[in-house]
Amino acid sequence: ATGRKGLLFWFEVLFARPFPAFSGRLNAWVTSWAAQWLMGPCSLEGLAPEDLADAPSNLCGGAGAQVLVHRCRFLEESACASICVNACKIPTQAFFNEEMGVPMRMEPDYETLECRFKFGLRPSAADEEEARSVACFSACPSNGLLRQQLEGEASGARRCSAMGGPTVLRGGGEEEPS
Repeated sequence: ATGRKGLLFWFEVLFARPFPAFSGRLNAWVTSWAAQWLMGPCSLEGLAPEDLADAPSNLCGGAGAQVLVHRCRFLEESACASICVNACKIPTQAFFNEEMGVPMRMEPDYETLECRFKFGLRPSAADEEEARSVACFSACPSNGLLRQQLEGEASGARRCSAMGGPTVLRGGGEEEPS
């Protein structure tokens, strides 16, 4: 059928499908401990009431279903919203949602550098559009050139075709032709 084998397949069959609330909280707990070396200090929280309204299943009130990364090292060190979205957010969501069968939505906060892993919630179209529309940081190491190269524009606009973001730089920087 799907061609998938191994531990992730069996986790989905034995846990994620029959016990979605348990699976979400289990993955939140494991993520909060196992990912600190990459992302930095994390803590477990409950989902907000507005998040529970979007939940596809009973999440037992959402207790322990959200991981808060207090200040993401990956985002801070890369200083690039495009890298955050394309190298972390989208692949991580795909791993949990598609490979493990556990609904999970990531919500990075580019102002505080926090990130929330919301287990039990699938990524929404609005959330994905919002993540892709974030402007470059003023401290972007490529000075917006990564976005320019990806889009192939000769105009010097600092947008990434994969993200479709605005041309105004974060941090008060002005858009300048290259």
